[in-house]
Amino acid sequence: MKLIIGIISVLGVLAGMCILLRKDIIKGICQIVLAVVCPLITIAYLSLKEGRAFGGTDWEFLVHSATVDGAIWPWIILILFVVEIIYIIRTICVIIKKRELAL
Repeated sequence: MKLIIGIISVLGVLAGMCILLRKDIIKGICQIVLAVVCPLITIAYLSLKEGRAFGGTDWEFLVHSATVDGAIWPWIILILFVVEIIYIIRTICVIIKKRELAL
């Protein structure tokens, strides 16, 4: 799970840098901040796993916390990562469209 979080975060930072290079400073900074904050919140929440004596994987802990325990933080983490993935896909589409226009 940490590998997937890392990959999404690196892609988010790269997409944010591409947006910054397009002179859209506010969106670029927001995306970079989101790419840095999401993994920090996730890892901080996953550190609670040992304190709650949960023996499963990180993903199982998040799902269990959200569905069975009724915690709000796993849902917030999910929403943040979905927004980050949407930003990454949007940036990829803008880059592809820009290259098609250049050809």
